[in-house]
Amino acid sequence: MTALLEIDELYAGFGAAQVLHGVSIAMTRERLALVGGSGAGKSLIARAVLRLPPPGAWLKGRIAFEGIDLAHADMRALRGRRISWIAQDPRLSLNPVMRVGAQIEEGLHLHRRLRGRAAREAALALLETVRLSEPARVHGLYPHELSGGMGQRAMIAMMLAGEPDLLIADEPTSALDASTAMQVLDLLDELVERRGMGLLFISHDLRLVEGFCDRVAVIEAGRIVETCAASALAASRHPYTSRLLAARPRLAP
Repeated sequence: MTALLEIDELYAGFGAAQVLHGVSIAMTRERLALVGGSGAGKSLIARAVLRLPPPGAWLKGRIAFEGIDLAHADMRALRGRRISWIAQDPRLSLNPVMRVGAQIEEGLHLHRRLRGRAAREAALALLETVRLSEPARVHGLYPHELSGGMGQRAMIAMMLAGEPDLLIADEPTSALDASTAMQVLDLLDELVERRGMGLLFISHDLRLVEGFCDRVAVIEAGRIVETCAASALAASRHPYTSRLLAARPRLAP
């Protein structure tokens, strides 16, 4: 099967400080988790795919999307339209002075050339797709009027506006309570299955990715140290993965 995303020998850093050390990953239209400790380079990999590195960062290596070398691609034609990114906290990502509906319609116009009534109807349909009750009311709200779960669903609706083939979810449940987080994961699972998208899921939560993803890539200090089926993660014998598994919080007996 042709790879949806290929990352080959990716190096990155800031000045003389190197963060990524020859990262190589390939994925199809599957749910691939990228897990590791804070500062391991997970979010930098996501930004590199989108060619949105933080200020001062340098990148070296090859990243291809469906065979297209992203170093020479028109990223304006790919970002949002073919590859979308769900950030960790919608409160920091949504425009605070624009209503939710206007932000979704902006993407619909940019990626699908919809305007006016057609854009509004498509935006309402997306809000309904992400299981927001009263989509017409939510359409007219500002981001600060949304709860954390509603904000994350609105963000997902925005990212679906271009009907992407690859969805990058950078710890999309970290700002949510357990119940809301499970609802968002269930929604993502349904969307990936129904739309046939690939999902690159970045997380610290090994227990979560074991049950949610198809495969797991473990990153330590900027290096991929192990790739395995998510169902086999608990049986890993790699020293770093074993330490991550041992560090999972446990309920007292």
